[in-house]
Order: sequence, then structure tokens, then C-alpha cells
Amino acid sequence: MGIIEKQTIKGSFFSYLGVAFGFITVGLLWPRLLNPEEIGMINFLIAISAILAHVASLGINSVAVRLFPYFRNDKNRHNGFLSLALMFVSSGTVLVLLYYLIFKERIVENNMGKSALLAEYAWYILPFTIATLVYNLFDSLHKVTYNAVIGVFVKEFLFRIMNLVLIGLYAWFAFRFRLFLNLYFILFSLPALVLIIALYRKHQYNLKFNFGFITRDLRKNLTEVSFFGILGGMGTIAISNIDKIMINHFIDLEATGIYSIAFLFGSLITMPSRSLSKISTPIIAESWKRNDMDTIRSVYSKSCLNQFVFGGLVFLLVWMNLDVVFMIIPPEYAAGRFVILFVALNGVVEMATGLNGMIIAASKYYRYQSVFTFFLLFLVVVTNLIFIPRFGITGAALASFLSAVLYNAVRTGFLFLKFGMQPFNYRFLIILGTMLLTLLAGLLVKSLEHWMIRTLLNCLLVLVFFLGPILYFRISSDINNSLSNNMNHFMKRFRNKR
Repeated sequence: MGIIEKQTIKGSFFSYLGVAFGFITVGLLWPRLLNPEEIGMINFLIAISAILAHVASLGINSVAVRLFPYFRNDKNRHNGFLSLALMFVSSGTVLVLLYYLIFKERIVENNMGKSALLAEYAWYILPFTIATLVYNLFDSLHKVTYNAVIGVFVKEFLFRIMNLVLIGLYAWFAFRFRLFLNLYFILFSLPALVLIIALYRKHQYNLKFNFGFITRDLRKNLTEVSFFGILGGMGTIAISNIDKIMINHFIDLEATGIYSIAFLFGSLITMPSRSLSKISTPIIAESWKRNDMDTIRSVYSKSCLNQFVFGGLVFLLVWMNLDVVFMIIPPEYAAGRFVILFVALNGVVEMATGLNGMIIAASKYYRYQSVFTFFLLFLVVVTNLIFIPRFGITGAALASFLSAVLYNAVRTGFLFLKFGMQPFNYRFLIILGTMLLTLLAGLLVKSLEHWMIRTLLNCLLVLVFFLGPILYFRISSDINNSLSNNMNHFMKRFRNKR
């Protein structure tokens, strides 16, 4: 079992375990204990901090993906890459601070009437941005040394457990929202602190920087990669966060809160891709350096196929049991039903197209990723401008879905034209066919009144009509082998205990 498979399994385990805690916290308890405007406030801060943190990084995360192999040297502590990275983010932090000081008053004035809560807590933008920036940097430093699981663990698992504890304390002691937000920020910052401590204890980096190591060619590459990294990464950040900002602009924070809760359920689809992306980043970068096209093609093909299976499985489980969700959360969140549908379909598209963006970003054609990003940014903004005024929060989700389809189609076509990489085959049609068959079978039990029986039957249908054929016909040998190995390991341990 290789590095990617091992760490993907571990990362996915922590991701989905974290999702379980996150579902209880944000999906069930937040809607009952916080009002939609307060939820919208938190998600607005997270969204805008993600965008600002990306700009403030000055492209250092892209530099790590593409150029760290040229710094890699365990004996020399990777030739001062940590110091270089800190120079980047320090300069970027100054830029964000200037932006905050210039535009704070305008943000407050624009939201005083419709989103008074945002006007009151606008100053939180800066600390949330710095916490996000630091986490992203040290997560990248761990990834490039083949330790991607720790970033998944602290962000997807540890933070969500602590968030569950926090909302429990809020329910028990009923303290004010201001204190809740302060405590939430402390927990939000904790993953970055854990990554810093973990990196320090590994002693893989130091703060000594060898300026003589940076040759003229490497300096040129650093400048280009960082510049295009800022532009290139904006696409993913934009499609994940700009919708919440635009909903607040066109409607209000309450609508942002309802959208954010619905978005959570739909985004469950892409959980495995987060682990896979982090783990595959250094593998692909090293493969490009060696010009190992076979490894890149293999990783690309397997990522598309395996992620499509996982994405289809989670999509079916979420969509077919959606009525149960709306039985649990307050009725005002029912407006997000079709938000969940389009966000979930967006996730399936992202999963099925695999690591196309990462492969382009790590290749000699990385500049094209910036072109595609501007294309995506244009699509996201224009479609949101069209659909939000007409369809409200459902329009924002529809805009994201249509933008993602076109964006991934362009990137997939680019890889085929430039490198002849084409991961799709008849297996994808079988997966799609079993998904449609399962959805049709689900219509037969939709009329059952008892929700528990309906839910159990839906899960059984997914197992029989979707997962069963995929395993029986060995659509993905990786999934079959992984299940077989885990079962053998479990049976061996069981026999030894007897």
C-alpha cells in the first residue's frame, strides 16, 4: 500500500469522523441554539478571511507545491524554506492590515442597516484572516514533507470536537454571543498552533536562510510561481466563499446563515478529496520534477475513478435521506433544500474530475491555471449576479454548480490536449448508471410514512443497487483491495484474540 493510499485512508477516516461531529454541531445544534443571523456572521467571517488569507500568502503555498522539491534536503533543513515562507506571509499580512484599515469603515456603513451584527463585529475580520493564513502555511509545510494527515486531523477532527464542546457549554450556561464568538475564534486558531508545535518538534526546518542557495533561475521561478499562485488559487477560494459574501450583499446575514447550513450538508460529498489533494500534492510535484508521466497518469486516473465512487455514495445517502434532515433542524432552513442538491452535484463533479487542477498547477503550464481561474471567477460572479436576485440562496448554489461544471470541463480538456491524459472510460458510465438506478429505486419508498423505515430502506437500496454492483464487478480495484485487506486484518486480529 503506497503513501497516497495509506494517508488517504487515514485522512478520510479523520475527515468523516470530523464530519460526524461537525454535523451534530453545525448541522443540528447551531440552528437550534444560534439564530440564522449569528450563523451567517460566523460563516461570513470564515469566507472573507479565506479570501484575504489567500491573497496575504503571496502565493507561497503554490511555491511549496511546485518548487519545494528544489529545496528538499533533510540534512540542510530544506535550505531555509521556512524562513522564505515566513518572509512571504509577513509581507502579505502587512497588505491585509492596510486593506482592513482602509475599508473597515465602508464595510460597517454598508451593513449598518441590513446586517447590524456584521457592522458590530467587523473587526474580527483581521484576526480570523491571520489565523487562516498561519494554518494554511504550516499545513503546506507539513504536506511537502509527506505528513498531510496532521493537517486533516487538527482541522477536520480536533477543531470540530472542540466546537461541539463549545456549543454544549453555550447551551448549558447561555452566555452572550460575543463571548461565544471570542471562544470560537480561540478554537479556530488552535489548529495553526498545533501545526507550529508539531513542525518545531520534528526539527525538519530551521530559521537560517541561505541567500546564496537562491540562484537567478530559482528566483525567477519563485516570482512567477508566487504571482500566478495568487491568481490561480483564487478560483477555488472564490467558488467556496464568494457566494456567502454576495448573499449577504444582495439579501442579508440571515439568508447567509441558512445558506451556510444547507451548504454544509451538500459539501459532505467532497470530504475524501480534501485528504487526497493534500497527500497527492508532493507526489505529483516530485513526479513532474522526474518527468514521471506514468505516475501522474496513474494518480490522475485513480483519483477520478475512486473519488467518483465515494462522491456518488455520499450523494445518494444525503439526497435520499434529506427529509430526515429537515425533520431535525428548524423549519426556516427548509429554504435550503435545493441548495443542498446543487452543492452536492457540484461536489460530485469535483470528485469525478479528480486532481486536474493540481496536476496543471505543478506542471510547466502552471500559468494556464491562472487563466482558468479568471474564467472561473468571471463565471462565479456573473452567475451569482444573475441567479441570486432571481432565485435567492438557491440561485447562489446553482451558480456554483454551473461554474464548476464549465471550469472542470476546461481543465480536463486542457490536460487531454497537452498531455493526452484522459481518465474517463466505461466504468464511469456504470457508476453513473447505478446512481440513477438507485435514485429510481428510492422513489418506491418515498411514500412510506414512517421516517425510520424509509431511511433504513434507502440505505439498503444504496448498498444493493449502487455499492453492490461496484464491488461485485470490481469497478475500482483499489477499493476492492482496500476492503479486502482491512477485512483480512480485522479477521486476523479477531482470531488472535480468541
